[in-house]
Amino acid sequence: MNENKENPLKDEADGKAEATNAVSTETTGKTDAPEETAQPEAVEISAKTPDPEEAKTSVPKMSARLKKALLRAGAALIAALALLYGTKLSFLDLIAGAAKTGAVQTAEPGAFVKCDILVIFGTYAEEKSGGTTTGQYAVVPMEGKLVTVRITGRYLESAEAVETDTYDYISGSLSSLDRYFVVQGTAETLSEECSAQLYEWFAANEAWLAEIGFIAAAGDASFYLSDAVLMTDTVNSMNQTLVVVLTGLAILCLLYVVIELILMAVGFYLDRQERPGQPADGPDAAKNSPSDEAPPEVPAAAGGTPQKDA
Repeated sequence: MNENKENPLKDEADGKAEATNAVSTETTGKTDAPEETAQPEAVEISAKTPDPEEAKTSVPKMSARLKKALLRAGAALIAALALLYGTKLSFLDLIAGAAKTGAVQTAEPGAFVKCDILVIFGTYAEEKSGGTTTGQYAVVPMEGKLVTVRITGRYLESAEAVETDTYDYISGSLSSLDRYFVVQGTAETLSEECSAQLYEWFAANEAWLAEIGFIAAAGDASFYLSDAVLMTDTVNSMNQTLVVVLTGLAILCLLYVVIELILMAVGFYLDRQERPGQPADGPDAAKNSPSDEAPPEVPAAAGGTPQKDA
């Protein structure tokens, strides 16, 4: 009798389970299953891993343009030094200027000096080129000595005028010596040939020099004559114009070296891939680099935007 009696708790639990299943079935029937959406294909980005051994053995190469620039700059520097050495650094004397003196015979041989020429007693030798006089060796009194001054072409007219005024002053036709010119050059020692010519001139004009009172009646030539000579328009025994030209060329060479160094510093001679901030493939490569490309578009689902399940 007990076996046939139904359990009321069991019947109630079974009823609730059936109700829950009914609701779930009804909800599932009402909800449409979402359609499958197309997924974007994965883009594989592979980066080449540098080989450590290859990195150790690789040595950066100097570009051919940079090599040529270094060779040019080196050649220009050597040329500038050679030019300055060839002039014995005479540009330093030109910058400092000639030392003023009233007696060339007291200056050290090789000194760069200048003096005023107010009196000229005469000339004893000339330099000619093609029949034209390009220089003269004038006899100038300086502190009781007769000193030779080599007059270059640009001073010939001035020297002639001063010599004329000297004779006029001695003769009494001129009251004062107001005309003079300034020369500068290297103090040197007379050559044997010039020294012999100077002594010949002194012997020929000894009586006149005694008459004007410059020497005694029976003077000794060696006492009055100096073996010093002022080589006008020279620096360190080099032609002054030549020194200026060579120094100017040396300065141009040094300026060229400075310009080349500046170009090297800014990377002008580097290859494109070696320039700072320059892409390896040229200036347009940065525009097409992967970092600036737009990300790939994700295609939309066939049925529109997928709906979330309720």
